[in-house]
Amino acid sequence: METTHLSLKGMFCQGRQQTRQKHPSCPKGLMETEFGYKFKPTSNGGRVQATQHIKSISYLKSHAAQISEALEKNGTPFIITQNGEASMVVEGIKQYQDKENLIAMLKLVALGEKDRLAGQGHSVEEVRALLAQMRAERKA
Repeated sequence: METTHLSLKGMFCQGRQQTRQKHPSCPKGLMETEFGYKFKPTSNGGRVQATQHIKSISYLKSHAAQISEALEKNGTPFIITQNGEASMVVEGIKQYQDKENLIAMLKLVALGEKDRLAGQGHSVEEVRALLAQMRAERKA
């Protein structure tokens, strides 16, 4: 099983590297070593965990075609590291488009909620009455 080392800039369990004890506040999946923290990739019901897709920038340079095939096959984005720190995410075009569509829909929902809180818009009853009126006008 491959382990990937990441620099977490002291975000978790700062100052506990020398004891090699798991600090109670450390999130699941992180282990302390004398060099810092490491993730242990695992499989969850056949789904690949994102930690298995943490790769260095040199890996990206030399394996771009394989990364592209993996993105097309399973869609799990790759986290690319530079000097041991996460620097970018590489994802497939379908996942990117889905994410952009989701963001656009969430913006519409937020605008609608803003209007609702400001007292603008129509109640459900008013909309139903307007639709009924429009249907009646079409039939006439």
